Amino acid sequence: MARLWSCNYLRQKVLEEIVPSEGREAMKQGGVFVHSLEHYFGPDLALPDYRDVGCQDGAELMLSLAHDIKRDSFRSAALCLPHFDTDLGFLISRFWPHEDKSARILSRLFELFCQTPRHEVTVNLGDDTTEAGRRLTRIVLNILASGHTYLEPQVVFRVRKGTSFAPSDTNYDLLMLALDLARDRKGIAFSLMDSALNSQWMNLVTYNSHGLRVEPQHGDLYLGCRGQVVPGRVSLNVPLLESYGEDSLLQALGVAARLLAHRLEVVQSESLQRTLPLIINLVGLSSNSSVFDCLALVSKRVLRLREEYGRNFLLSATADDVRFTYSTPGPASGLMSPVLAASLQHMLPGGHCYLAKAGTHRSKEELYHQLAEAQQVGVSFLRFSVDDTRCAACALPVAASGPCPACGTESRRTVIYNGSRLEECMRNADNPESPTVLWLSS
Repeated sequence: MARLWSCNYLRQKVLEEIVPSEGREAMKQGGVFVHSLEHYFGPDLALPDYRDVGCQDGAELMLSLAHDIKRDSFRSAALCLPHFDTDLGFLISRFWPHEDKSARILSRLFELFCQTPRHEVTVNLGDDTTEAGRRLTRIVLNILASGHTYLEPQVVFRVRKGTSFAPSDTNYDLLMLALDLARDRKGIAFSLMDSALNSQWMNLVTYNSHGLRVEPQHGDLYLGCRGQVVPGRVSLNVPLLESYGEDSLLQALGVAARLLAHRLEVVQSESLQRTLPLIINLVGLSSNSSVFDCLALVSKRVLRLREEYGRNFLLSATADDVRFTYSTPGPASGLMSPVLAASLQHMLPGGHCYLAKAGTHRSKEELYHQLAEAQQVGVSFLRFSVDDTRCAACALPVAASGPCPACGTESRRTVIYNGSRLEECMRNADNPESPTVLWLSS
């Protein structure tokens, strides 16, 4: 409890003392969201290196490493488990003859990262198609599907180069297992960077919850396609800003640039300030968003901000409510996805991500067809969205059965946001007449 208070206190002090006043006001209004409020920039992906560690007791060592990483970092970082055969697999390979024990070890590892302050875990699957890798992928997916872990990880499943779309592929069953999981568990995303339209960008990918691509302008800073560092990210609430007009969006871009530049001045050396990519993410884009009418203007504004501050600002986007021909038949909707993808590809070098609705009412075959269509039109990252399940008492995001790890309550409620921000929904959670939130007893 003392540590939780300490973390919240530090976050509040940073908000008061480091974030400029105009940034605080924009954040309070809901137009700008800073993804991490810490006294320093932590990496977006924390990559523990297990290769050089002895393996006298694989299970205990793995758990102690995870505990140490969590204990030493209260920032909003993500633990990435990139290559199971060389990293995590090295530690638990001795347990392959006892698959149940492997599952228990992984489940325990996941649980370590659900304690407050809560940390995201990004699990990358689909690369390792060896028999050992396939077995571990199946174990991870089955653990998550069983609901016996409180962790709500970001699961990134790589398709095409690793696991193929073809039903004849030996890994097709794993793809369908992941799609089945995506029907009712949040945080399941599919990377489509191996498609013909995206393969040239493959080595520039950073896998995280928003599916951001980073275009390195200084190659020495980035090595490999995993674990690339995104030292700062600010999101703009596009639907809200659009409601106030075009000038509001342009002003918010300036606020975001000021927030990122100011924080970087406090914590980084001058030699790095001009090279590190600082992401301004446009959240909530839809196929009829007015932003696409002024993308050129937005891009020019970012270029001017880059020159003004001498910082490497990059635009990215997280698109909502994108219409696909499979889910919305008709000649007009068939043009929406390619046009949107092309716009994002050329105008937003930071990357693009699409959100698509899932749910138990949809079959895994439906999701499969939507995934196949997405890769044909150049989507780089498809994430399926389901209703958010939370503890009925403290609203901790947890879908697993059993006592809540924060308060012990076993009841759950599902929240549907109706396009509103989470903070607004939580304020109105006890008001049954509120149009911004719908609580459903589970």
